[in-house]
Amino acid sequence: MSNASQITPEQLKPLTLKNKVIKKAYEELDRFSWSYKEILLYESEEKRVRDNNSVIHFAVEQGKKRGKAEGMA
Repeated sequence: MSNASQITPEQLKPLTLKNKVIKKAYEELDRFSWSYKEILLYESEEKRVRDNNSVIHFAVEQGKKRGKAEGMA
């Protein structure tokens, strides 16, 4: 396969904006070119986001329980 027939990342970018599945596939493929340090940073950020979401979810659930208890009283 010649270089002329290969699709560049710049050519794929507009497609990723239109289709969530293509965007996810593009992001996964892009990871293969990351350094070990970049992978660790990415995974660390993913964990931080998941942890924050868990804290928010827990706080909302506790607020609902408290509100319900106060309403019943």
